[in-house]
Amino acid sequence: MTQQQDIRNYIYYLAENTANTSISASFQEIEDFMAAACGNTDLDLDFELSLKSPAYIDFSEIDPLNTPEALKLKCIYNKLTNSPEFKRLFEGTFGGDQQKLNIKFKMQANLVDGDGDIVRGRCNPNPLDGSNYQEIILNSDQLAGPEAASNIYIAKTIIHELIHAYLNVKYVNINNGPTLTFLSDLELEELLEQVFNTNDPLQLGINQHNFMSQHMIPQFQTILSEIVNVLLSSQNIAYLNNQQITDLNGVFIENFNFMNFYKYLAYEGLHNTQSYMNNINNNLLELSKHEKYNQFGRDTSTDCQ
Repeated sequence: MTQQQDIRNYIYYLAENTANTSISASFQEIEDFMAAACGNTDLDLDFELSLKSPAYIDFSEIDPLNTPEALKLKCIYNKLTNSPEFKRLFEGTFGGDQQKLNIKFKMQANLVDGDGDIVRGRCNPNPLDGSNYQEIILNSDQLAGPEAASNIYIAKTIIHELIHAYLNVKYVNINNGPTLTFLSDLELEELLEQVFNTNDPLQLGINQHNFMSQHMIPQFQTILSEIVNVLLSSQNIAYLNNQQITDLNGVFIENFNFMNFYKYLAYEGLHNTQSYMNNINNNLLELSKHEKYNQFGRDTSTDCQ
């Protein structure tokens, strides 16, 4: 089936199912989707996922698969789309109306970063000339099997990589010409350092430290708080509600706090940012909380239902 046929079928489906609020769309949203789909012949965009996402989404390499890895990725992504804040991720994080990105999801075993370290996810601008999309690749080793990461860690990784994709685009727009190879090797914190600096190229009135602490982390907290009940099992939630956060010597710091839980999960993977160094690494109390909350996060459910 051609993509044009897919689009036509979606429109017919919408017209015949106006009461189905899960896929209700404005004419503008349909028109925008059609423009994105027809303008990117390398992509097979999913209308329903795209409508509920902060980007136009191509899941064509994931959807046909019924492997445990693919099923978990699809399950967690669908949980994310239940968050109203997820759909407006870039608007909430960066302010104002934001043009949607084109994102293709993939999986790969033994996924590593530029230093050869194992990672859960990576965002690559597509290297083909004229293509207007980016790839988010999830480490299949951490989606299922003995190395499987928890549901909430995978959800956090997807949000992380989507922001990475947004900054790739912003960095290209600002600097007019860094190579795609250069961009694909950058970690999110390095992009933050270069894009959101004191020169304020986006005129947001914030430096990188304030961006991290006032914009990105709250978005993680809001999204994860909206879907925590479907990412964690009821047993997980009951257990965490009765836990205490202690330092390395077992000294009490605070009772388990879910908003702090989301905050410290969001900081995982951002260890080179000035915000992390100032707020966490150089503060023994905060470092203890970061490590303890992330330990709890790693031990939560890996089974997405």
